[in-house]
Amino acid sequence: MNIAEAKRQVEAAVRAYFACDGAGEPRIPADQQRPLFLVGAPGVGKSAIVGQAAADLGVAFVSYAMTHHTRQSALGLPLIKRKTFDGRAVDVSEYTMSEIIASVYEEQERTGLRQGILFLDEVNCVSETLYPAMLQFLQFKIFGRHRLPAGWAVVCAGNPPAYNRNVHAFDIATLDRLRTIAVEPDYEAWKAFALAQGVHPAVPAFLDANPDCFYAVEATAEGKRFVTARGWSDLSATLALYEDLGLAVDEALVGQFVQDPAIAARFWNFYARFAAYRDVYAVPRILAGAPSEEALAHAKAAAIDERLALADMLAAGVDAQVGKTMAIEGAVEAFRDALRGVLARVAAGCAVADAVEAARTALRDRLAAAGGESARARAERLRLRRADGWLATCADCADEAALRQAYGDVLAGLRASAADTGRAIEAAYAFVDQAFGAGEEALAFTAALTARPHVVAFVRDFGSDAYLAHAGELSGEDRAARLAARVDALDLP
Repeated sequence: MNIAEAKRQVEAAVRAYFACDGAGEPRIPADQQRPLFLVGAPGVGKSAIVGQAAADLGVAFVSYAMTHHTRQSALGLPLIKRKTFDGRAVDVSEYTMSEIIASVYEEQERTGLRQGILFLDEVNCVSETLYPAMLQFLQFKIFGRHRLPAGWAVVCAGNPPAYNRNVHAFDIATLDRLRTIAVEPDYEAWKAFALAQGVHPAVPAFLDANPDCFYAVEATAEGKRFVTARGWSDLSATLALYEDLGLAVDEALVGQFVQDPAIAARFWNFYARFAAYRDVYAVPRILAGAPSEEALAHAKAAAIDERLALADMLAAGVDAQVGKTMAIEGAVEAFRDALRGVLARVAAGCAVADAVEAARTALRDRLAAAGGESARARAERLRLRRADGWLATCADCADEAALRQAYGDVLAGLRASAADTGRAIEAAYAFVDQAFGAGEEALAFTAALTARPHVVAFVRDFGSDAYLAHAGELSGEDRAARLAARVDALDLP
């Protein structure tokens, strides 16, 4: 199955394992909660989907690569304790807590969450000395003498033997205690995931036209050649950062992530053209409603591949602007919730400055708990920092009316950002219609917007006349079949 289907399997299993009866007992006893075992080629996205599943479920997440562990770090270190048996004092060997189990308790303390997913990667590649303990943990959820705390589900991952010479084949007794899920590379499933994470527009634009380049592993006389979903994701992030910093992007950089020379060369040639298109069209000017005459003339004369690349560039530009508005909205919500507490304290007689400081302390506690390197964790920290900045300015407010005015000013900023984003969508459609008319290009642009969940959420919440008008065309035209690969589904609430 693909990564989207595997993610649904993980989420369903975790929900089932956390379900309790009327007495608060797990409906599936702990010893029957089989760990999930995701098996798939390297870089297919196994780790990413488990972390995303934990974020979507709102539970804690702890990840370990088991190839980095020794028997001592997994089981704990030995220590000598003096005990008395039958009146005689003796020295007894015991073990400290497993580093892995201890990290679960630490995550509970840090986040306050008592449910989570423990993800163990490369479980079938552990060292010979750790292998028996690994099997024991998969069966009984115990490392050494220490059991995984209640409320935690175990998800594992590993590579097939064809990709890793260090793989140990699990015996039937172990496999009979696991839920094995085979994960296969699937571009469309990865694309949906990547678009939600803000992938660089050149990557899906290239892969839409060259889906055979998405995943490839080959052993040749010159060595291994491979391209993985992880490679495309990491290349995407690097391209965006290099462009922001004004650093040069070249074929050598591409080849560090796309480790198949032929595919790297193809993408580099595409990216060079894509960058040239971006310079010609100046997407920010188009979204501001002020496209140049040169850009309009160039679009009218462009070949179909360039037109589709332009549709992706425009959609990515809209998505970035939508993301900024949605980030402001999330920060406003956090600010609003904190300000409600401030107003309640002030109404109870607390000084404004003291009430604000108490609210800021609570926000900073939430910020400290928002750890992790996922896109969602980083976005949460950004929104809390922004809310805390607004809250800090409230310390100088004289009374409740001033506090409400401060919130009104922030809310006005959100409305202005949403209005700017709405105008950007309208301006993009105006350019597409003027350059191409109501043809496949408008269809491609609408499909590219629809594939981006943040844009769909923005249209749902704030509306867009141009998007809805073109979406109506899209759902009723037979010509959509020619671009079916670009259209997942159009079903706006």
